[in-house]
Amino acid sequence: ASQLIVVSAERISQELSRMLTNEHRARGMRLIEEVGLLGVIFPELERQPRDAWERTMHMLQHLQNPTLELAMAVLWHSIPQDDNATEVAHELGKRFRMSNHEVEQIAWLMSHHRALNEAPEMPLCRLKRLLAHPQIEDLLKLMRVERLTTDADLKPVLFCEDYLRKTPMDEINPPPLISGADLIAQGLKPGPQFKELLDTVRDAQLNGEIQTHEEALAMIQKRL
Repeated sequence: ASQLIVVSAERISQELSRMLTNEHRARGMRLIEEVGLLGVIFPELERQPRDAWERTMHMLQHLQNPTLELAMAVLWHSIPQDDNATEVAHELGKRFRMSNHEVEQIAWLMSHHRALNEAPEMPLCRLKRLLAHPQIEDLLKLMRVERLTTDADLKPVLFCEDYLRKTPMDEINPPPLISGADLIAQGLKPGPQFKELLDTVRDAQLNGEIQTHEEALAMIQKRL
């Protein structure tokens, strides 16, 4: 294990990528532990309680054809984060010389792995924003294996999968009804209020409360 320090972070990252996207990924991680390399590569994982480690291994085992980002999110998600998964992901990503894009994807999955737990009861605007995210497929896979491993109800996952099947994407993520240019045309100066107003209109649109450009402008006027 002591000789591992002479191996470049890039090489370690390449080998981890191959292993974690292979169907025998959980066995590979157990071999790393058995030969004493876990504490060298992932000291954070070695310090975990045994039950947390076993849950992570079961989650890895249940993944089907994962992307590297999903497999890494599963591997890292149980590391204590103090509610800052992004910071943890960036720290580990830097260690393994991962690209900023890969790190951002892992961080998003880690920080949102419970975001859809109440999906059937969520406001439509919140639900649609999450379902429109480019990584929603990986997020649902992460939720599924986490729930299978803990014997939790799959209802939120099944609900989201069913919603995505039945709802056209242009209804989940329709073009915005107004833009910053429209606010400027209404006499507003760019500033923090811009985002608040645009978000309010977007939420109303996603909730089905307004459907036209004119309705969006009328909503803005009422708030000025």
